Amino acid sequence: MKKTIITLTIIAALSAATTTAFAAEIPRESASLNATEAQIQITENLIGDILDEVQSGELGYTLAAGYANTRIRKAVVANQTDGNGYGILSPIAQNAIRTTRDMYLRVEYYKSLE
Repeated sequence: MKKTIITLTIIAALSAATTTAFAAEIPRESASLNATEAQIQITENLIGDILDEVQSGELGYTLAAGYANTRIRKAVVANQTDGNGYGILSPIAQNAIRTTRDMYLRVEYYKSLE
């Protein structure tokens, strides 16, 4: 009986640890022209949850930009950005936050473009 409980506990812990969260994607049209797909992907991994909060209206532009800058700066200092610097990742994040916030505020305009 103990082995079964321990086994089920371990399986539950492992399955909870391996579930992935689906964060908002960075709108590709908001990225700068010199940004590569890898750089956009790195930025998306760093600020995806911030974009979710911007999409739902929980965060405004200024607060979201501050959180994103802090997170990107810490990742660059910790060498977690595959050699990409703050100077390229931060503008990608800022443009994505601005575009996402604009999409949240002007829904009718973006629906008319589709």
